[in-house]
Amino acid sequence: TLQFHVTNKCNLRCKHCYMKCEAGYEDELTFEEIIKVIGDFREYGGKQVVFTGGEILLKKEFVDILEFSKKLGLYTIAITNGTLWTDDLIDKVSGHINQIQISLDGYDEETNAQVRGNGVFSKALECADKFLKKGVEVIIAFTPMYDYDKEKYIKFGMELVDKYSDQKLFLDFAPWILNGRSVSADVQKNEKYYK
Repeated sequence: TLQFHVTNKCNLRCKHCYMKCEAGYEDELTFEEIIKVIGDFREYGGKQVVFTGGEILLKKEFVDILEFSKKLGLYTIAITNGTLWTDDLIDKVSGHINQIQISLDGYDEETNAQVRGNGVFSKALECADKFLKKGVEVIIAFTPMYDYDKEKYIKFGMELVDKYSDQKLFLDFAPWILNGRSVSADVQKNEKYYK
């Protein structure tokens, strides 16, 4: 598996993000360099590529990169915040992507906004819904902050599982991503949160 950070640019500023994504780096790989790396990876027996960032859609050639990877026969996975996908873009890439992971950190607009900002919750859920309807496997990855209401996350997760019971939806609850942008914790608090 190749874990490929295509850009460090991101349109969000999530509190826990370990990437500290901003405007991107001046020396990010060009489209040609990325294609070369992916081609070499496949030539040496690579099977799967995971595209991540930043926000992958901020790499202007991302769709071309995705199509190239799929053409080589690679199992393709994309990790996104789900806020920039249009209907046309989803239609275009759904045949070139095996799995998409969408980050969603709250169980409603208010709790998600505490981490990701206003308006992100509904966009991410709409993105997941549209990919699921296209037959793409979707993982919704949650990273709750300290003092979260576990029962409300469970209830929300069960609602999603019920709604998409006949589709390829998976939930990944990851409370261990902690020491991010504006979170500091001592060892005891960290252990309590992880449990």
